[in-house]
Formats: sequence, C-alpha cells, structure tokens
Amino acid sequence: MNHLAVARGPEDVADISDNQKLLDLAEDTVDINAESNMTTDAGAPIPLKEQSIYDSSNQIMVPLDAVEKIQHFNGERIPERAVYARGTGAFGNFRLIQSAEDLTMAGILCDRSRTTPALARFSNLTGSAGSSDTSRDVRGFAVKMYTTEGNWDMLCQNIPVSAVRDGEAFSDFVHSIKPEPHTGLSYGHLGHNNFWDFVTLHPESIHMALWLMSDHGIPRSYRMMKAFGVNTFTMINKQGKRHYVRFQWIPTLGTRFLHPEEAVRLAGHDPDYYRRDLRESIASKCYPKWNLAIQAIPEVESGDMEFDIFDPTLLWPEGRVPLRIIGVLELNHNVDEMFSQVEQAAFRPTNLVPGITISPDPLLQYRALAYADAQARRVGSNVAELPVNRPCCPVLNHNRDGGMRLRITRGSVNYWPNRFWACPPDSSCLQTSGESKGPKHKIHQTGASDDSVFNLDQVKTFITSLDDIERRHITDNLALNLGYCDDPTVPEHFLDQHMVRIDQGIAQSIAEALGVELKGIHGAAEAKEHQRSHSNSLPAVLNNHSRSLRIAIFVDNGYDKDDFEAGISTLQAAGCFTYIISPTPAKVFHAGADPIHSTGLRPDHSFLTRQSTEFDGLFVPGGVHIEELARKHSVRSWISETFWHFKPIGVIGNAVEPVKDALSTVSGIELATDERKTVDWYGVVSTVEQVRPYSVLDVAGSSTRSDFVGLFHARICERSIREREREFRYLL
Repeated sequence: MNHLAVARGPEDVADISDNQKLLDLAEDTVDINAESNMTTDAGAPIPLKEQSIYDSSNQIMVPLDAVEKIQHFNGERIPERAVYARGTGAFGNFRLIQSAEDLTMAGILCDRSRTTPALARFSNLTGSAGSSDTSRDVRGFAVKMYTTEGNWDMLCQNIPVSAVRDGEAFSDFVHSIKPEPHTGLSYGHLGHNNFWDFVTLHPESIHMALWLMSDHGIPRSYRMMKAFGVNTFTMINKQGKRHYVRFQWIPTLGTRFLHPEEAVRLAGHDPDYYRRDLRESIASKCYPKWNLAIQAIPEVESGDMEFDIFDPTLLWPEGRVPLRIIGVLELNHNVDEMFSQVEQAAFRPTNLVPGITISPDPLLQYRALAYADAQARRVGSNVAELPVNRPCCPVLNHNRDGGMRLRITRGSVNYWPNRFWACPPDSSCLQTSGESKGPKHKIHQTGASDDSVFNLDQVKTFITSLDDIERRHITDNLALNLGYCDDPTVPEHFLDQHMVRIDQGIAQSIAEALGVELKGIHGAAEAKEHQRSHSNSLPAVLNNHSRSLRIAIFVDNGYDKDDFEAGISTLQAAGCFTYIISPTPAKVFHAGADPIHSTGLRPDHSFLTRQSTEFDGLFVPGGVHIEELARKHSVRSWISETFWHFKPIGVIGNAVEPVKDALSTVSGIELATDERKTVDWYGVVSTVEQVRPYSVLDVAGSSTRSDFVGLFHARICERSIREREREFRYLL
C-alpha cells in the first residue's frame, strides 16, 4: 500500500475482533485516506483552492468553510484535569484466572470464561498536560473494565498510600503541590516550600512523601510499575456475606526504577519517554501485563485489625492480609486518537458493578462526589455517552437532556416511580445495599497539626525494609527536594518535628547536607513485627529477565560482522529491544564489505538524536570501526554515563579500548586480556574470545554459564548493578 494513501501507522491496524469495546468504537471511527474528500462539519464538500482570501472588486471575502475551521479550532481545547493531567493510555483485555465467588457476586470476578475489554490510562499527579513524564511524582493507573453488568473503574496509583485521609484536605494538598500562587514557580517537581510545609503540618502525609522520595517515585516504565488501590471497597457474595478489600496491579515484568539523574536528563531530551515506551512496546507486540491481586478482610473480623482498615494513608501489611492473585490485564492495542480515547475518558470510583460497593472509607466517599462533578465540569454532563465511556451493555435510566446529549429516549415519563412502572430498578441487586452487620469503625478526620491518630509504625517499617542502597537513595532525594525550599524554616520543621522520630540517622544526614542544626533527637520505637512483612518491591525472581529492555549497539564502518551478529542475535533471543546507534543515520558496512554491492546496515538512531539515558544497557562489538569511535566525545560520554548510571556494558575484542578511555579516572578497572579471556568487572563484561550467535534456548540457560553470553545476559537482567553503586558511589 502506498504510504501516502492512509495516514495510519502499521501498529494501528491490529485485529480487534476479540475486543467487544474496540468493535463498539469502530462504529464511531473514520480513517483519513486519499479516497475520502474533505467536507464541512455539515457534510458539504469543500472545493480545492489555492488560498483562503479572494480579492473581488476590492472586497475581502473569507470562505465559509474557513470560518468554520477557525471557529472549531478556537473550541478544540477542554479544561485539563486538575490532577493527573498528563496522561496516555491503551486498550486491552482482562481475564480471570481464579474465581473470587467466595468474596463477590460480580460476574467479572466469578466467571473464568469471560474476556473483558479494558482501557488503561497512565498519568502524573502534579504536572500539567505539557509536563515531562519522568519527574518524581505519583503515577496514576486508572482501568476501565467494560463488563456485561456495566463499567467498572479502578483508580490506582504507584504509591500504596494516600497523602490525606480526609477528603476535605485533598484540595489543600493539591494546592500545595501546584505552583506557588504568588510566583507560579516550582512546577513539575516537589522541591518547594508549600509541599513540605503541608507534609509537616499534616503528619499523616509523611508516609506517602517518603514512598515518593524512594526509588518508587521514578519508575523505569509504566510497564514496570506496581499500582495500588489506596481506598477500601466492600465485596458482597451471593450469600450476602461481606468482605472489605483492596486491589493491586502487579507487573509481570517486575518493578524497575530510573536513576534520578537519568530522569532529569530524560525530562529535557525526551519528555514523552513513558508514553513512547508504552506505545512502542505494544506496536512491537511485547504486550505489557499486570496481575490483579486483592487483599480481603471478612467484615466480622475487620474490628480485630491493629490498624484502621479505612485509613488510606495506611497500607494493609501483606503478612497480615495476604495477597491473592485472581486475574491478568493485558494491554494490546494502542489508541487511535489520543484526545477522544484518552483525554475524554472519564473515570469514577463509583462506577462499580453488582457485588462491589463503597465502604466507610472517608476519602473514598469524598472522591465519589469529586470525580463525578469534575468530569461533568471538564467534559460535560453527558460525559458517560461519549464512545470511550459508554458501556458495552445496554444503558437505560431517567437521566435526560444536558449539553451534547447523544442518546434519544422514547417515552412519556422521565422519573421514578411512575404510573407505568416503566424502567424500574433491578430487584436482583438488592443484596448490594443491605445494612452492614460488622463492627462499627471510628473514622478519623484530621486537620493540620493533629497527629493524635498518626501512627509512625508503618512509616518506620518502610524505612527499615530498605537496603543500604535504597536507604542512601531516599536520604539523597529528601536532601535534594528539601534543599530546593528557599524558606529555611520548612526543612528545619520537617526534620526536627518528624524525621528524627522516624530515623535519626537519615535525619542527621539530611541536616548535615542542608546545614541545618537539629534541635533535639528523639528515641525511635521499633516497628511492630507483623507490619514488617510488607515488601517495598516485588520478589527479585520477577526481575530476573531481560524482556523488552532497550540495549544500544554502537557500530560504524568497519565493524566486525561476527561480533555484531553474535551480540544482536543473543540480545534479541533474550527478548531485548536492540537499537543500532551510529555517528550518522547513513548506512554502515562491516569490515571487508563492498559498499557498492553490499546492502549495508541502516542505523536506528545517531549519537545526535539519542542519549544513553534512553537505554538500559550498551553493547559494543569489535572491529576497525573502534579506532574512529574512540575519538568521538559522544562515545566516551555515553560509555561514562552508562557506567555511572550503574547499567550493564558488554564489549568484544578491541572494543575494550574506548571503555578504558571513558573510565580512565576509575581506579582498578579490569577488562579482558590475552591472559584473562573474559572478565565481568562490576557489570562491565568484556571478552577477547570469539563469540558465537546464540538461540533462545541457549540464552534461556545462560544464567549459570561463565562465558561472555552468560555473564552479560545476567547483568542485563539486573539492569541496575548494585555492587558497582556500592563500590564507586563515593566518587560521585
């Protein structure tokens, strides 16, 4: 097909026959192509013309279609979301793998034969629609399930706790993270006075703030990000038995994170890094997946918990309330139009299905009102009728009129009850509204400076669960963000009033970095053992793979063909995305090739258009091209950045030379020689031996081998070389 005929990318023509929602959307989808002529919004054909202003008898006349075009342009923007404004999304399917009929009568969680269409939207809490993806921020993960009983919206985030427990304080929290009102500054990051002042005066926010200052604040990708439903919901089964539940999405790729310096560089070089990563992975048929896990507490046992189960600033410790994996979400179809399918998508925590309802969670009850009102103001009162929001099942009620009404409802009554008994409520859903038989719970609603119900146990447990590197990271991140505050009383109050009660060592390190004198050191009680079981990351085994990691490969004219083919075949067999990087976009030829008769190799990118921060590792094959590459500052900088961002490097043959030059300031560097054929030195894997191409089966069993392939593949699976950071961090 002529690429000019249809203005669509190859990734956008995927089969949609197995997705009921995409088939539904197809009725409202049109293609831009060469066979379809332009019309006005009223359907009249627009004639071909060379200019839009004609001169006739010294009179200026603007064509009517041009008036319509500029009028429409003036109305193209709608208000962005007050929070989570910057977003992207994709379609997919949810499949149940274990029935939860003991907890709920919701068909989507009971019937394993179903495949439910879904839309997921990823977003950043703080920044505007034009901000960068990789700022340190809370990430939203909203999923809309198009079930046969109606839409079910799950609103989650990558931090397991909320900043506030009282919905009334939420608007104040949002004001504190937005630009300061008198200057409009400090936008897109959390290092400013108002945020840390709010956290200090609302101590229940500290739990969220510390998670945000940890590695979890900057995930490597949306695809490698855990998501938590911080609110508590109620499930009701067919017997009328109630359970209180929370949800989690666990990525099958495991959790990985960006180095803070990588994130800052990416924000400037590729502010669309996360959304590009998601779209490219789906286009490459490397579909991201998340397991749906639930935690459930029987209503009759809810009063026995040592923590407030309705407090969204507290997590449910997994050792006390185990996770149960019941389903899997796969995203396998990129959106066709970002505005109509992502920006107009409206999520509400009250979009629930029979068998799932809200709980006494105070923040959830505020959100029930806030989301409905916000979406109506942002999009319109009939937002639920837009194609992306309408359910796949029939919709009928007595709601009428309003701007942009799409549905036409026949009938002489628009109220209930009515004399015809028309459109009555569904009597089969009575079970979901029965009175609770469980113990009554005190709902905490606190204002500023009220820490009477603030429990430090979970905060301390989180800090004590960190290893030495993670502890160093959170200390540095706190020092950096508090250091941005230009009011010195803000970090002083936070450290002296709260941080010393949580961890004296971290508080003292931050105080020394900021030149702050702590006025008092308080004793810190040990965290309760049952809360220590919550892990801040997934089990390491889930990260023991290299699927979809991005590896840069340096080549130039004169590269060694055998080294290159051995390396790229091995990386691709391991599931990596490989990208050929060269000084220019022009074709390059291997050593001994005839440029006239050889097809050559077309690079994916050049050093001008890509940087090391966009990749998870580096491979450099040997060859005569090394002499030219070694002279380039961009090559040396790339190697140095990859090393200091603690990512794996693999080199063959004479490719060890530019590594030596780039790391000349690092003492004790060890690379392969004739005496030591293959060396793994803190994740810099080098060899002077011949490396043969490897198959998928070869790579699958390579982790136990000590040759170049085995060592390099093992390091790629790590992605972040922890012992390198431990050994050389003092040089940064």
